[in-house]
Amino acid sequence: MLILEETVLALTCAVWSMVPGVGTTMNMPLPGGCRDSEYERVFIELIVPAVWRYSLELILVSAGYDGHWVDDIGHMRLMLEGYIRISWVIDDLACELCGYNLIVLSAAINNTFMIWLGENLFDDPLELLPHDIKSREGIDDLISAVKNQHGL
Repeated sequence: MLILEETVLALTCAVWSMVPGVGTTMNMPLPGGCRDSEYERVFIELIVPAVWRYSLELILVSAGYDGHWVDDIGHMRLMLEGYIRISWVIDDLACELCGYNLIVLSAAINNTFMIWLGENLFDDPLELLPHDIKSREGIDDLISAVKNQHGL
């Protein structure tokens, strides 16, 4: 992955094939067979400082789960605990830098996966919208303009 945009920090860690990257692209070509502890070191010693250096406002995660030890495609030896520990590192960064409300974020993600799994469960830990929040005006104009622009 190579992104030549100064306002975007792209971080990747995968097996062997990538070069270290330039500018705001930081590729970390990991040797095959890395386990939880090696991944955690990469996140703590490389990714966390890079994220802090660029003072990010948004973190997007594209997670590859082929690094699990039972999946030979990724040639890595991660366990589910390793993915959890990496997620905690990302979670800490998101909380400290981006200000996400983790109660809402985790419930929304869980609800999404429950739907994909065919479940009809719905969890809203915050329940109803407060009555003092008014709807924004102008949504009809926006929808009309986008439909016109894109022939929808």
